[in-house]
Amino acid sequence: MVVDAKISLDRPTTVTLDARVAKPVSLTPPAADAAAVLSVANLDVNIPVHSHTFQVLRFGTFDGVHLGQSDPAEREPLLTTSFLSQWIKGPIGEQPTSPYVYNLAESVADRVPAGFVKRYTDRDLGRLDATYAGQGPTPGFISTQPTIAERGVGLPAALLPVTLPGKRTEYYTPNFSWRRSLYEGDLYEAAVTWQESSPIRFTAGRATSERINSAVFGPGFGIGFIARGQGQLGIYPSLYSPAGAWSGMSSTATGRIVVERAGTVIHDQPGIAANVTGLPAEEAPFRIKVDLDRGAPSRLSTHISAEWTFRSGAPTGTAATLLPLSAVRFAPPLSDTNTAPAGKSWVVPVSVQQQPGSTAKPVKTLTVDVSYDDGRTWRNAPVLRAGVVVLQHPAAAGFVSLRATSTDTAGNTVKQTIIRAYQIV
Repeated sequence: MVVDAKISLDRPTTVTLDARVAKPVSLTPPAADAAAVLSVANLDVNIPVHSHTFQVLRFGTFDGVHLGQSDPAEREPLLTTSFLSQWIKGPIGEQPTSPYVYNLAESVADRVPAGFVKRYTDRDLGRLDATYAGQGPTPGFISTQPTIAERGVGLPAALLPVTLPGKRTEYYTPNFSWRRSLYEGDLYEAAVTWQESSPIRFTAGRATSERINSAVFGPGFGIGFIARGQGQLGIYPSLYSPAGAWSGMSSTATGRIVVERAGTVIHDQPGIAANVTGLPAEEAPFRIKVDLDRGAPSRLSTHISAEWTFRSGAPTGTAATLLPLSAVRFAPPLSDTNTAPAGKSWVVPVSVQQQPGSTAKPVKTLTVDVSYDDGRTWRNAPVLRAGVVVLQHPAAAGFVSLRATSTDTAGNTVKQTIIRAYQIV
């Protein structure tokens, strides 16, 4: 591919593209037994109104891909050239999952380079020792998408299989933010959950660890949102968000959403999301209640209820406003199968997440209750100053259910219940 980065078409123009200026592209990991799954070269023109992407995508290596610019000295500030190459243990297809994956990405601003060749060492990459927990479905698929938000760059990525539970070593180049998506279950039938991480950067030469798909699965914010527009209310909650900087939804859940405005029910319909229309512009108190259920193959978070109260009026402009809502998040230490031992005192970290981009305020009050009989009876679990609750697991095997209520300093509230938050064995 040869590119003329800047052409004026205000008069008859002749463009000459010389293929000899194009040079090879390759990104090569340090592992000798690695095989390339996907290689992508992107040319992004980030025009303020509408971006354009020109792409070369290869299933395998960059072999045969050459890139160049007709005038190597020319610069175009709207242009970004970027590359992605993903590698797993080869030969491809001889094992269901790979013990490692290399996610290699590079970018060049303002121009198209004359090829791009880089061979990496382990010191060039950030290493993630990833533990993928399980809660029912055993297959999973993960996508790791590199992005440069300030330049409007987002590269496609392969969906690679992972075993739930399972472990894998993952390597990342440090010059991109990486947004990861995990699909739990058989992707080709129907994924049970879809989870997405917050963007993360990795540091070259540094090893970190992370538990992924770890309970408690409950309300959170990220891929879902609840927002107010002109005359309407969009309710797309992420009620199956795992522990950590992830959010999630479940495709197998069923449920009901009820919305009240000033004490009057204005929406009461089955569903896991809703768009409520016909709202008056005047500010009023609102109550949103979402009840969701799911069954096999999932064994955790079989029932989730979330209820929010807040005040809202129509936004002043045409853009929607994210509502001032919060969610209580739990992150207990659990095994790879999301279990904890029976008959033990168990310290469970608890935190409150505000909907990003909203006017939700800091926490004023937070209470937590625990049940060991699927919500038939409850007992209070005091929240300690360290941001934890201490639970006393019964001697018999079963499940821990959690209920929480929180109010922020502006008076907005959240009440939520998670039945079978995690298992005790």
